[in-house]
Amino acid sequence: MTRVHAVEPPAGIGERLPGAQFVDSYRVTLAGACPDALDAARSILAEPPAWVDGLMALRNLIVAPFGNDLKPGGRAQPGRRG
Repeated sequence: MTRVHAVEPPAGIGERLPGAQFVDSYRVTLAGACPDALDAARSILAEPPAWVDGLMALRNLIVAPFGNDLKPGGRAQPGRRG
């Protein structure tokens, strides 16, 4: 199970990344091993919150007349319709 925890940003992080803001900093604990950043991102984003599904459904209703809707479980394909 993926767990998300708010954390205090490490001291001096602003010096390493000038211009970045760390007001909302979180640590994500993943179930199992993640060998690289891509696998970590996939694991974190694999199960979005229910409100994201609701917003995507609303988006699909709005853009359907233009042929730009996504079917449930579908993937966006820039430049392709249907």
